[in-house]
Amino acid sequence: MLQHNPELKSQIDQLWDKFWAGGISNPLTAIEQITYLLFMKRLDELDLNLQSDAEFTKESYTSKFEGT
Repeated sequence: MLQHNPELKSQIDQLWDKFWAGGISNPLTAIEQITYLLFMKRLDELDLNLQSDAEFTKESYTSKFEGT
């Protein structure tokens, strides 16, 4: 899969280099961190979509990321 997509391979290598430079050398720990980052990115995207929908329908919406 990565042989046919050099851009994706390059991005994965860059991410791995950042983890390695940050002291994460265990591949399982790196996968755990990548999974967490993907989860947070998806949560942010869903929150932005809900906020956009609320603005479109003129309903009130409180973001999950707003302070108390």
